[in-house]
Amino acid sequence: MKYQWKKGMSLSFFQNEKRESIGVDPEILREVGEHGFDCVELSFSHDEYFYKYRFTEEENAEKLASYCKESGLEIWSIHLPFSEKWDLSNDDAKEARVLNLGRLIGQSCRKAARLIMEDGKEKVTVTGKNLESFLGQEKYNYLMANKKDEVGIARGLAWTQVGGDTLQIEVNIMPGKGEFVLTGQLGDVMKESATAGISYIRSVAARYGINQEFFQENDIHVHIPEGAVPKDGPSAGITMATAMLSAIIDKPVRADLAMTGEITLRGRVLPIGGLKEKLLAAKYAKIKEVLVPKSNKPDIKELDEEITDGLKITFVENMNEVLERALA
Repeated sequence: MKYQWKKGMSLSFFQNEKRESIGVDPEILREVGEHGFDCVELSFSHDEYFYKYRFTEEENAEKLASYCKESGLEIWSIHLPFSEKWDLSNDDAKEARVLNLGRLIGQSCRKAARLIMEDGKEKVTVTGKNLESFLGQEKYNYLMANKKDEVGIARGLAWTQVGGDTLQIEVNIMPGKGEFVLTGQLGDVMKESATAGISYIRSVAARYGINQEFFQENDIHVHIPEGAVPKDGPSAGITMATAMLSAIIDKPVRADLAMTGEITLRGRVLPIGGLKEKLLAAKYAKIKEVLVPKSNKPDIKELDEEITDGLKITFVENMNEVLERALA
């Protein structure tokens, strides 16, 4: 028996000095074809796959497929995106749903086979537009930017084991005895940040026309949804302070704006970590402007344009600057 083996290689071999994939370049694909290879494996990092090249968008995926075809190359396989953020053993990780990928593909194939056999279709194409008819309703909805400005609701940004995420802070004011309530399974550091935030607000209350009696006659309740998920860290400090002041003075917070930064008792904004992941989360949530500590400015310069493109990044040093941008 004679076998005809196909020669193939992974596009992950082609990287620039920053170890970023450049295998999408038509010139490189042409060279691969000219050197006698028959097929390629698409292999990219998490950020390249979802944000830089946006292969989840049909138009971009078809463009890469056409480059390969023009070079005489067959797309033989697709490697799951490489990422240190993906922890498949973590049940809370959103990307851990990739464990169900085989089942979902099988479900789509069975549905496609029925359409071919029962409806006599010659070809079935699964796209983002008809995916729901194959797999049912989407089981996870990313927390997108709110549609309108609201009082007592501000959007923060968080770093998690699986990348960035948006964090919605909700604050309610009720007649009471001056209690300060925090819910949403917050860690000790986050609770301290909330306490620092309310202390700052009380120190500048006169500036916003707030009587000191207000804090003895009303209860303040700060809640961060998704209570089953533990949350901690200082970077939501300015977000909690903004949401609290918004609720106290009954002034809405911009829905198209998110922020990240630690707050001090004097209202200074301190630097934070995980900025790259946080900005990616803001971009995915269709946030237009992000407030970032001025001390993090060097970190912004190191990021690729693909991450910051389309985002207005405003650097802030104190809560005055934060509130000036955030309150509608």
